[in-house]
Amino acid sequence: NGVKYGVIDKKGSLVVDFDYDYIYSFKEGLAAVKKNDEYGFIDTKGKEVIACQFDNVAGVFNDGLAAVQMDDEWG
Repeated sequence: NGVKYGVIDKKGSLVVDFDYDYIYSFKEGLAAVKKNDEYGFIDTKGKEVIACQFDNVAGVFNDGLAAVQMDDEWG
């Protein structure tokens, strides 16, 4: 559909460019992102701290962990 997502701060300044197919909510300083049908995680400055490599994610970090899927396995 051509829609891309980015992130702004409270002042309206662009923090994360409109490069992602989807961006989940931030939790514990990280947000899951989808790019080219793969998922990874960015920090609040927009740095991709966990590369987009997973087939799916369950959403957000909780107690330092996040559920991810590769092939048919979740971990």
